[in-house]
Amino acid sequence: DALPISSVPSRCPPGPPSIADRLVNAFSPSLRPFIRFVLHTIPWIPPFYLALMHTPLNLIPARGYSMSPFLNGDHVADEPNDDDWVLVDVRNGVKSALQRGMVIVYRSPHDPERWGVKRVIALQGDKIAPKPGYPGGDEPLIVPWGHVWVEGDAEDRDKSLDSNWFGPISRNLIVGRVTWVLWPWKHFAQVRWKDAELPDRLQTDAVRLENPDEVAVADVFRNGYAQGILTRLRN
Repeated sequence: DALPISSVPSRCPPGPPSIADRLVNAFSPSLRPFIRFVLHTIPWIPPFYLALMHTPLNLIPARGYSMSPFLNGDHVADEPNDDDWVLVDVRNGVKSALQRGMVIVYRSPHDPERWGVKRVIALQGDKIAPKPGYPGGDEPLIVPWGHVWVEGDAEDRDKSLDSNWFGPISRNLIVGRVTWVLWPWKHFAQVRWKDAELPDRLQTDAVRLENPDEVAVADVFRNGYAQGILTRLRN
């Protein structure tokens, strides 16, 4: 009788290592876990960024010291520093739902290509006294319709170019509202605008303002101008 032949699994010679493995092995063993994490993360960046572009959110860096210590609070002067990255709600309804204390992103009234990040201090109809020592003086003023008064959190006036310099800004310049600080991880936090301390220079709802467009339309009917046009058209 023929003896049974024992089955021995065949083993193929190992193939050459992949490019990713060769790249990881080029680093020291202590860095290899981090390199593997980076290589696994990179393919997800383009689809994540594409999805972010089609959502009502945006991710931007908050540059400078104007919102210190809330943003970039641990920056060291004359040394390289990483900017805080913030998540911005850019929905159209943000402009009509502004509240005092919110942190917003807006286009500079002097250079629309530049963005600023500041805190809303006063809304339309509020009375606000600018900080003393600025070129425009410190006489209280009423924030006009469709405008807001913004200031940086920094105490040093040289670090914050805000409404104390250029006055109230139009709501049409507002890009969105900052909702989260996402990076670096040690600064990760939600923006709790309701906890913001507003200055004593502010008097909220000092006057009641009306929409100028609605007033203009009402005046057309109130003074009989519209009725006269309709009469001439009928004749």
